[in-house]
Amino acid sequence: MKLKDKIDLPVVLIPLFAILLACIFLVINFESARYFIDAAYKVVTKQFGFVYLWITLISFLLCLYLALGPYGKIKLGEGEKEYGEISWAAMIFCASMAAGFLYWTNIEWTFYYQSPPFGIEPMSETALEYAGAYPLFHWGPSAWGLYLIPAIAFGYSYYNRKCEHFDVASCCHAVFGKRHEKIIDRVINIIFVFGMVGGAGTTLGIGTPVATAALNDLFGLEDTGLVKFITLFVITCIFTASAYAGVKRGIKVLSNINVGFLLVIVALVFCFSDKIFVLKMATTSVGLLISDFFRMSTWMDPVMETGFVETWTVFYWAWWLSIALSVGLFIAKISRGRTIRGIILGCLGYGLAATFLFFTVFTGNAVSLTLKNVLNVPESMNSIGGPQTVMAVLHQNPMSTFLVFLVLVASVILTATTYDSVSHTLAMVSAKNLDKEDDPPKKLSVFWAVSVAAIPAVLLLFDGSLQQIQTFTIVFTLPVCVLYMIITLSLFKMLHQDFKKK
Repeated sequence: MKLKDKIDLPVVLIPLFAILLACIFLVINFESARYFIDAAYKVVTKQFGFVYLWITLISFLLCLYLALGPYGKIKLGEGEKEYGEISWAAMIFCASMAAGFLYWTNIEWTFYYQSPPFGIEPMSETALEYAGAYPLFHWGPSAWGLYLIPAIAFGYSYYNRKCEHFDVASCCHAVFGKRHEKIIDRVINIIFVFGMVGGAGTTLGIGTPVATAALNDLFGLEDTGLVKFITLFVITCIFTASAYAGVKRGIKVLSNINVGFLLVIVALVFCFSDKIFVLKMATTSVGLLISDFFRMSTWMDPVMETGFVETWTVFYWAWWLSIALSVGLFIAKISRGRTIRGIILGCLGYGLAATFLFFTVFTGNAVSLTLKNVLNVPESMNSIGGPQTVMAVLHQNPMSTFLVFLVLVASVILTATTYDSVSHTLAMVSAKNLDKEDDPPKKLSVFWAVSVAAIPAVLLLFDGSLQQIQTFTIVFTLPVCVLYMIITLSLFKMLHQDFKKK
């Protein structure tokens, strides 16, 4: 069969055309493009921010119901588990949010410390305690809940309902039925691709600056837009090669390597930190998260309107939503033979363990350095920026050069692994006649690997800020919210129908 017969051309060509238009607009008139992006961001966050909060909270609660309720025993597909626990957990972690860990774990708390939520006095003791808890909230159970609803929906429709295609549209058939199926399927898959373009931009926009800052620290390379572009090109080459190799020889191998690097990094930071303070800070942060979880999940700041929710919580929920469908497809792909309960509790267990480990150790270490007047991390953030501040924090470690080198390698591979899974799922969605055991065409995976890097590459080349890249996420994911709600409704409709028959 020829390659063109394996590809759903409208799903490929329409998003590709939009990507080309966006890149041309950025190149021809970057300032106007920047103004348009910022204006769209303000409209979406102000008018629709509450939508993101409700979707995220309800998704997490539905995950708990799926895991602990009568549907939890349902097995996705037949046979034994395809991957062992360690490789399965490593692939899920590295394909989802790990690319941002090396950046935000060190510096995110400084924003909340200086501009805290709930009207708390800035730079107070209470503000510092919430500064340790809020990163756990933004990267914790709610985020993982967003991935798991589509993961179960995709896996159940494909493995249990025997849907022909392994894509986003197939699991929506319970809502739309078979009428006008081909047209609706294509529209749904195109919306999915648009959402992925936005989410992919944020991931590369965060992973690349950390790598370039490490290059500057180790080899004296100036942290310019061109250097960031070249770094992005190297990352793209890595995940393109991995995408060509497939899941078992590409993503699985890279993910296992990544986990090894990350464990060494977190062990080095913890060993040379104030360990007692880190553990006390961790305990306080987890306690605040548990006690204020529902307050954080529903607080929209309607009275003071400080912008905290729009800048942080809405952004994070939009970011996770933008990659939720892709990560969900990927989790479903590697979870055949597992029960719904096993997938949800496994992802929550492994994911939260990794999130809490990294954020409590890195954040606790940075806070300790600030309180002991070794390094004023908030002041450093305000003067030299995030990536260079991360390097400054690492240099307080006796093994700083080795640690920076590990961070350089890990940030490159982590970003590449995340994009590898993105290109793999985009290829699955845009492929036709794909058997259950097969990977999508390798050339199609390579095509998407290059395409999704286009917009962030242009932004970085023109010295676009991380904020501009983040706004792409917010704007591109608004239609994904509607699609996400349809997928959720379809999942419970399928489960109810089949469970009732049994």
